[in-house]
This record gives sequence, C-alpha cells and structure tokens, in this order.
Amino acid sequence: DINFVFIGVDANGNETELNRYTSGDIPSTSSSPTPWYQAYYSFTYSSNIEYTSYLLQVENNCTSTTGGDYAIDDIRVYRSKPSIQANQ
Repeated sequence: DINFVFIGVDANGNETELNRYTSGDIPSTSSSPTPWYQAYYSFTYSSNIEYTSYLLQVENNCTSTTGGDYAIDDIRVYRSKPSIQANQ
C-alpha cells in the first residue's frame, strides 16, 4: 500500500500537490522470488501556475516493520501537450 504524490514546484520554491494516487493493498505471496506488482496511473490537471520543476514523492503505508516492504524500478513520467485545433 503505497502513495505516489506528484508535486509542482514554482520559481519561488513553493510546492503544490497536483495529484495523489494510492495503490491499495498489494497482494502478498510466500512464493520466491516474489512476483512484481505493476502500479500505474495517469492524471490531468489545469493550472495557471508555471512550475519550474516537479517532484514524485513515494509514501509507504505498510504497517509492517520487519524489513523492506517494496522495491521500485523503472519509474516513467510523461508530459504531453494538449491537442489543439484552431480554425480561422
């Protein structure tokens, strides 16, 4: 159970949470090696603020304290421009 928090940072260093995604319970297994669990999501936001950088914050919601709860590999973030059609 992890959160992905996407944060925009403006020119003054102010941070704004743009989106939060929670994976929900990740299935546990006793098999070895443990199979990968793929978590992914997409979101859109509208803002008049220009952000100079972005942060991806990962939060662990697991209650276990007996070692590593998860491993993360191959994080990919894509930014796309909106599709605009103009007629004159």
